[in-house]
Amino acid sequence: MNFDDLKNEWADDISKDIPLEIKKVPLDKTRSTIDRLKINMRREFFGLGLSYFFIFLAFFFMSKPYLSFLIGGTACFILLMQTIYFCYHCYVFYKQLERYDLSLRKNIRKIAYDLELNIERYKTYAFCSMPIGILTGVAYLNTDRVSELLKQTFYAGSIVQVKPLLITGIIIIFAQLLSYYLSKRHIDWQYGRYLKELKQVMNDLEEEN
Repeated sequence: MNFDDLKNEWADDISKDIPLEIKKVPLDKTRSTIDRLKINMRREFFGLGLSYFFIFLAFFFMSKPYLSFLIGGTACFILLMQTIYFCYHCYVFYKQLERYDLSLRKNIRKIAYDLELNIERYKTYAFCSMPIGILTGVAYLNTDRVSELLKQTFYAGSIVQVKPLLITGIIIIFAQLLSYYLSKRHIDWQYGRYLKELKQVMNDLEEEN
């Protein structure tokens, strides 16, 4: 057996041990999807930070009773903790997008998984923050004049009136459902469509195999 035969056999043995090459992903399509996703995330971060800045600024500079300030301040703190938790995971995901090699199918699968996980986090955050937002809004409006109006509406002497409380409860439930629906539509438009595009890329690659 000559040297060329030995070299060919050695190359064949190596090829058996090396995993098959990972199928490449169409870069133009995936990079465009990821770039648009990152732009939307930056806008979301900026808008969220700006809105909370004005909320907290207005709350702490508005004159209100001590109890209202305590309730509103606690609600703002809980809302802030929820927001920090949500934004932290989104920021980690955003930074990961910059490190992935978008030509590899396994990375596209990982991005799609993380994106879907963050979408579910966003929906949960939007649903849970609504009651805290309502509580904060009530604390905003709870001046002496508004407090007197609420007492006249909900109390008849020392007895609580059921009808105004029932109407208020229905309004709050309706506001919760409406906000969930609108936030879901917003999330699907901002991020859900890019998740569908990434899944479509993976489906196309699977069909080619």
